[in-house]
Amino acid sequence: LWVEGGPGLCVGPTWNPRIQALLARGISVLAVNYRGSAGFGGAFRGQGNHEARAGDLMAGVDFLKARGFRKIAIHASSYG
Repeated sequence: LWVEGGPGLCVGPTWNPRIQALLARGISVLAVNYRGSAGFGGAFRGQGNHEARAGDLMAGVDFLKARGFRKIAIHASSYG
């Protein structure tokens, strides 16, 4: 589970060498743009608070579990 560094940022379609290094090793990466992330309009950005963001990240964990993933790790930078 990849947590972007800062509630005002988002994971976009850019080259990220850390994510690519994990993928090259066969590690799946789920990058969640939780509520409050930038780039999705003011209404989405305005929904962001600590509880909503935590809920979005936990929904990502539930998503992975439902698809059979049993080992789940979190990678976080400044916000995480």
